[in-house]
Amino acid sequence: MSEDTKVSYLGYFEPDGVRGGVLRSPGEGGANGFPAPVIPASLVDELKLNGGELIEVALENPDPHHKVVLQSLKVITAIEGRDLDDHHDFTRFEDLPRFENPEQLALSTEGGPLAMRILDLFAPLGIGERGLLISEAGAGKTILIQQIANAVAEAHPETESMILLLDERPEEVTNMERTIPGRVFASSSYKDSASHIKVAEFALMRARRLVEAGKDVFVLIDSVTELARAYNSEVRDPRRVLDADLS
Repeated sequence: MSEDTKVSYLGYFEPDGVRGGVLRSPGEGGANGFPAPVIPASLVDELKLNGGELIEVALENPDPHHKVVLQSLKVITAIEGRDLDDHHDFTRFEDLPRFENPEQLALSTEGGPLAMRILDLFAPLGIGERGLLISEAGAGKTILIQQIANAVAEAHPETESMILLLDERPEEVTNMERTIPGRVFASSSYKDSASHIKVAEFALMRARRLVEAGKDVFVLIDSVTELARAYNSEVRDPRRVLDADLS
């Protein structure tokens, strides 16, 4: 690599306790052939990063064998697509007002799946509402989730969609990534409960940052059962019990 080579890196900020954090590539693993850049705690405090921010940096002569530690704000070119001067011009998620929104999130589209029209009529979704899909194994829950995700993308293209997959087979994760247009956060069945929790909490951090940036966000979780089991297994309490099965 030449002496004046600069590489642009786009990644999500993932906190790492008191040591700062790293920029994770939107894809699996690293990107551009070098390890994820490290943002030290001093810059995290200065930028008031909370986790989940999409950050673009310009790295000069990155070493493919060593982690790059960002030492100056000069290497950060944008946060959530905005200049650093505009980064602080937002309201934190925790301080945003909560209110009832009577607007329906319509799912049915011309020529779309009949199931979406049925949902609109008998189980309409409201903007800002939480919903729970309860289904027996093999009843077609995954297909319905895919149809909902695609319906939101088609009927509400301004909405950012994401889906959290936990304890699914890698093949199912790949199928979901190819089937829906939204961002997929996944911790497959080969991962442990700690991984499930880490991915889930990061996905929710990402959703909060999008809301702070003024975006509408639609989140699907498959499944709440696996998320609850992951938290339950990490609790060091012999009395813990989890028999219920939700979706």
